[in-house]
Amino acid sequence: LGALAGDGLPARALKFLYALFLLYVAARLVLVRTETGRDGQGDRWRIAATGLGIGALSAVLGIGGGTLTVPYLARQGLAMKNAAAVSSACGLPIALGGAATYAWLGWPRADLPPFSFGYIYLPALFGIAACSAWTAPWGARLAHRLPAQRMKRLFAVLLALVAARFAQQGFDPAWPGEALHRIGAGVNFLTGGPQP
Repeated sequence: LGALAGDGLPARALKFLYALFLLYVAARLVLVRTETGRDGQGDRWRIAATGLGIGALSAVLGIGGGTLTVPYLARQGLAMKNAAAVSSACGLPIALGGAATYAWLGWPRADLPPFSFGYIYLPALFGIAACSAWTAPWGARLAHRLPAQRMKRLFAVLLALVAARFAQQGFDPAWPGEALHRIGAGVNFLTGGPQP
């Protein structure tokens, strides 16, 4: 579902909105305390709905889902180490579903670079996958050693850095002027003034 939506949405606006969302998640991760007395288990329907939302948004944005899954699980009372482990396992089905759909959607496109499988650029896929597979065990060992509070803070910093990058890619300098123009047109319409 997310890949289908991502194929038709304006990329810049989506990136900017996602950056705002990541900043919100990072702030909540640092400022809001985890609810006590919770063990990470919740209502099955709510967890399923959250999973659908995370999967769809991850496919739209082309991310593995960890930036959404870890904060959600931590908020539900799961320890950061467990949240990171569960998020790593959830990344595989998210990646497979999103990649298969993007490959299918891009298959009829003739304007893609050589060595593309639909929208998937194979040299990038193999290069990133090989390096990630090599460094992932180091990250898992580091996560196991770090205290939970420090891990939360580091994850929040990572989210803020990713948000800054998405905001930089998604910001359109024409938006403020365009927004003011629309607001002015709306005020003029409501008050019976001249239309711009």
